[in-house]
Amino acid sequence: MAKKKTTVPGRSVKQEPCPVCRATGADRSGNNLHTFEDGRKWCFACEDKSVIGKGFVKGEFYGLNAEEGWLARNIEEETCRKAGFKLGRFTGTMKDDKGQDHNVKNEWVQIAEWKDQKTGQIIAQKLRNKKKWFKFLGNGRNLDLWGIHDYLPTDKLFITIVGGEIDRMSVMQACGLQYPVVSPPAGEGSLSKAIEKNLKILMTYKYVVIGMDGDEAGRKAAQKALEYFDVDKVRLATWPEDLKDPNELLKLRQVDDIKSIIWNSRIVAPDHIVTVKDIKERAMIQPQFGLPYPWDSMTKITYGFQYGEIHVIVAANGIGKTEFVKDIMFHFLDQGVPIGLFSFEQDPADTLRRLVGARLGHKLHLPGSSWDALAIGKELDALDEKIYLCEKAGAIEHEELFRNISYLAKAKGARIFVIDNIRGLGIGHDTELAAAFMRKVQFLCMSLKITIFLLSHVAKDKYTTQVYTSTSPKNKEAYDAQTADDVEKAIKKPGMDWDSGRIPTTVNIDGPSVFGDLANYIWALGRNKVSEDKKEASILKVKALKTRLDGTFTGTVFRLRLSPRGTFEEIKKVLRDEYDEDGGVY
Repeated sequence: MAKKKTTVPGRSVKQEPCPVCRATGADRSGNNLHTFEDGRKWCFACEDKSVIGKGFVKGEFYGLNAEEGWLARNIEEETCRKAGFKLGRFTGTMKDDKGQDHNVKNEWVQIAEWKDQKTGQIIAQKLRNKKKWFKFLGNGRNLDLWGIHDYLPTDKLFITIVGGEIDRMSVMQACGLQYPVVSPPAGEGSLSKAIEKNLKILMTYKYVVIGMDGDEAGRKAAQKALEYFDVDKVRLATWPEDLKDPNELLKLRQVDDIKSIIWNSRIVAPDHIVTVKDIKERAMIQPQFGLPYPWDSMTKITYGFQYGEIHVIVAANGIGKTEFVKDIMFHFLDQGVPIGLFSFEQDPADTLRRLVGARLGHKLHLPGSSWDALAIGKELDALDEKIYLCEKAGAIEHEELFRNISYLAKAKGARIFVIDNIRGLGIGHDTELAAAFMRKVQFLCMSLKITIFLLSHVAKDKYTTQVYTSTSPKNKEAYDAQTADDVEKAIKKPGMDWDSGRIPTTVNIDGPSVFGDLANYIWALGRNKVSEDKKEASILKVKALKTRLDGTFTGTVFRLRLSPRGTFEEIKKVLRDEYDEDGGVY
């Protein structure tokens, strides 16, 4: 008598190899197993109901309380029945944690089920074996939180979300099966999507407790989940560091600890809000003087060099800001502080020639200079692994710059960075872009414990002055000549332009004002480089335009003299009547 074929209603939407047929050497075409619209599977060739059935595995309720192995969870059968969690046998393909497929045959699996709320029919099953391989049968996409429909929502109770099926049943059992507990369908990665789908139901509860695993994936998922709720509508439950989830506690029979953690879950303060208790230990650390700068006045103004700061140095071309910064760099290089240098206007080899030349007292970047290859090579070797340069002409992408800084700080131990100059950042006058850049610089300085020096050219502006002349001249020609002479004298007066010693102000920083607003210190440099008096022409005036640590030093001026070797030495003796006009002399 011919075997009666089983009919399966619905339309076949997918064909794939049948593992049972393949095991007997059949199904060479690889299309015997059909998947239908409702998620059911059927093989018309072997019709093996015990393996494939109507698309879902038939399981039974068992307690997960074996002495050892993957079922040693200390979970009672009553808990599994309440949660709808079964054990059964499965033959087919399962995926490992890397997404690779594996064939299994008649293997025991844990079964979590999702049912249609109207018909009560199974719509999806999640299978998991002892190797932690998994498989979704049916419609495994866009599933609800597992167990969300097992409870009647009420504002009298809170609901707890934990990381997985085993954790859900652990908390249920610890709480006497009396309180709502759910879990995401596919681990922490599916939590956000499931919360979005069930948010309306979750909001009907008194509040929601988020109790993800204590590993990195769990912490990230928990932080993202908190964003869906108002502060008073959500709590955070944190498991002990050595026991990352509730089942670890249940296996140790620490039921009271599970309940205590859930009941004492805390309202999470918004990011960056701390109490005095949180930071009392840090606040009790007395501030210390930092490393000295090359010049006593700069050390006194800053209370010594500190990490985590931003310094902006503004000066006109040819005034001496490169030499000023170079002296700072060598001062800290000699103390063993590695430095990262980003110079967008010089070839790195030329930069090294200038730096080594300053050491040897020769302008090695100029043709015809004294060239001692042995001495130069020795100085270059001494700088290796101490100073790191960027070979990048023109503007640099900001993210690339930040990656380089982070790399040098973390991998090479660089603690001082010089960016020469702001114009090379390609920001122009874009205030929003400049603000984003400076916020990132602030973050890097504080998180990496580094200090960054930003060099700036002066922005072009108009400098006005008044010329007083007679208003009723008797002789027009004499009047015109006198006016022209007065104007000429006013323009050539020292300090009226950049070349004659004018000191920049914060408005002269080359770019949006946010560069100065977010800096800890702003140093303005001026030098009368056109003076016929060579001694005067060699004097660099340094004015502190901003001193965030101690504002009383703002406006202070000190003087440096450029030595024949190309280094700056501080001038200790100051004539007050000559320099008080610059805001006070230090």
